[in-house]
Amino acid sequence: MHKFQALILAIALVSCKGPVERITISNETAADRTDEQFVVKRSDLRIGKSELLPVLSLNGTPLPSQTDDMDGNGIWDELAFEVSVPAGSSVSLGVKWVPAAEVPQFEPRTNIRYGKLSEPGKLVEMAYDSHDKYEISQRKGPYPYQMDGPGWENDRIAMRIYIDGRNSRDITAKKTERMVLDTVGIGPNGNPLYTYKNMRDWGYDILAVSGSFGPGGIALERDGRLIRLGLENKDSLDVIEKTEFRHICEGPVRSAFRMTYTDWNIGGEDRTDLSELITIWAGRNGYEEEITIGKIPEGCNIVTGIVNSKLTTDPIEEKMEGMTAMYTFDRQSVDGQFLLGMGLLIPTDEFQGTSYAPNFRPGIRDTWVARLKPSADGKYRYNVYNGWEHGVEPFTDAASFGKMLGKEAVRMTRPLKIVLE
Repeated sequence: MHKFQALILAIALVSCKGPVERITISNETAADRTDEQFVVKRSDLRIGKSELLPVLSLNGTPLPSQTDDMDGNGIWDELAFEVSVPAGSSVSLGVKWVPAAEVPQFEPRTNIRYGKLSEPGKLVEMAYDSHDKYEISQRKGPYPYQMDGPGWENDRIAMRIYIDGRNSRDITAKKTERMVLDTVGIGPNGNPLYTYKNMRDWGYDILAVSGSFGPGGIALERDGRLIRLGLENKDSLDVIEKTEFRHICEGPVRSAFRMTYTDWNIGGEDRTDLSELITIWAGRNGYEEEITIGKIPEGCNIVTGIVNSKLTTDPIEEKMEGMTAMYTFDRQSVDGQFLLGMGLLIPTDEFQGTSYAPNFRPGIRDTWVARLKPSADGKYRYNVYNGWEHGVEPFTDAASFGKMLGKEAVRMTRPLKIVLE
């Protein structure tokens, strides 16, 4: 059972009355739960059509939270918040309903940045953007993307997707808790500049992506080969008819965006559509991936994986609390200088084993691959993690990185009890 499924069950037991005024969360486990994340549906808060917004408080102090419009209809439908709950204890949160102007402003701990040139020397942040399969190959003028595409971060990590047809993923290794992606990759003349390729006070672009799709990337396994969700060197046109980015929410607790790939050529005459929802929460060393895909031929598998081009130690696969953890820890940085951990947590009942990408051109290579199967609702879900030796939470060996993954697995499979009053 997924964490949020358990959360919904807990809320369903609460009797109906007026708007919720108190939220009680109980930790019956033997471990402290720091920055535990929660999502409560608007309907469960019993607020009806009121325009008032909830403000949470813990011991009289406002608790960071946000109301998010996840379905894009202009009305918020989810309340998201994080709270720390010591082992074997409970916390009680007050809920006050106020006009939007009275909602406190909280320090940002998550961020999404998609910068693109509107004209030479002027990078603007985009909430929506798209391109067709011809635009990449026929582009004229300066390279338009601040960071090759959308980036997402929290107070621990940062990542990005190359939206220019390659659709690979990359890691920005942070040394600071502050949000940095709004300013990286911008030259003194206002045009894109790879300023993040060199070490800065906030960190740098660490990963040697090689011929992989990057950690947590997506491909289709078909007839013994991997079909990239994006361009190979042999391609003169994008293999995706239309690529779209859409900003969904951003706040002190979580940020989310959606990538939609329409009419993906998956070989021969076969085409399909795929969308991915990427969500990053404050305080995590990773992010959540949710994939929805159209029809694919029988015998094909959706796969993800981890870059292994510079791996000198054995990759590690472990069962953790109903999850399967795949992780590596080595000097997988661009220059081979720094220790970097990369990991995946996949529900064990949705995990179909691993393999290695065939290392030949063209095609995906230098990748430890995980085969996936969909959950009961037809979607594919997994979490992607990274951490390095100079990070906000430093990792110096595989054991420390694996311990972090173990804690994350507990979060996902042992949800805390939540009661709305």
